[in-house]
Amino acid sequence: MKRLFIIGAFVSLAGCAAHAPWVNTKLPKSQWDKDWSTCKRAAEYRTSGMKDWDAPTSSDPWADYDRQKAKEVISSQVASCMIGLGYLPVEKKK
Repeated sequence: MKRLFIIGAFVSLAGCAAHAPWVNTKLPKSQWDKDWSTCKRAAEYRTSGMKDWDAPTSSDPWADYDRQKAKEVISSQVASCMIGLGYLPVEKKK
């Protein structure tokens, strides 16, 4: 049960990670940009093998779907990387 809660929490964090700023109280704020950039580049590199996600095409009816799925995978991998580095997403105030 505890494991399911942790997995659920991670999935919900990963889902909103694309627009959430990250914070790590143990690191200076100047480190955030470097870490986020490193995580983003690594995720894009690992995802670059996905079918034509970065090549615009108008003839493929699945091109938009492929691009959206690639973006979701990248966001999830960036979130995983940032959490692995000790960052937590900051919720936006309403």
